[in-house]
Amino acid sequence: MSAINQLVKMEELDFSRVRRAADDGTRFKGDYDAVDDTLFVYFGERPTEVVVHYLDDFIGLLYDPASFEVVGIQVEAFEHSYVPNHDLSSKWELNDSDRRLLKSTGDLIQASERKVRDVTKEVERITRESLIGRSGNRSLVLV
Repeated sequence: MSAINQLVKMEELDFSRVRRAADDGTRFKGDYDAVDDTLFVYFGERPTEVVVHYLDDFIGLLYDPASFEVVGIQVEAFEHSYVPNHDLSSKWELNDSDRRLLKSTGDLIQASERKVRDVTKEVERITRESLIGRSGNRSLVLV
């Protein structure tokens, strides 16, 4: 991908929700779109409208277009690239134990919800490290 032309400068984005989530331990919420292979992680409640501010070819910050408050992240090519690059396969893929428990659609739904919850926790951990305070990370300027 060529250079990303950002309509809003990073300095204009409001990271207060990210800081609050870090300070009070707010659980992130995750949604996965299998058709687009995109994971959405929200810092608190899911907003009705967002704009994406791309950081690289796959990861973008989701922000409220009215307030410029960062409300989440989106990870494109999630299963194809992000999962293997961050060693999340064991959380994302069904294991033998999961498969043995699947006897109905209800079991499948529960397993799916559990997997999304587990993966969201891992993405939350990675996001916190990246956005909130890993020494030497370029993202420290964001908060």
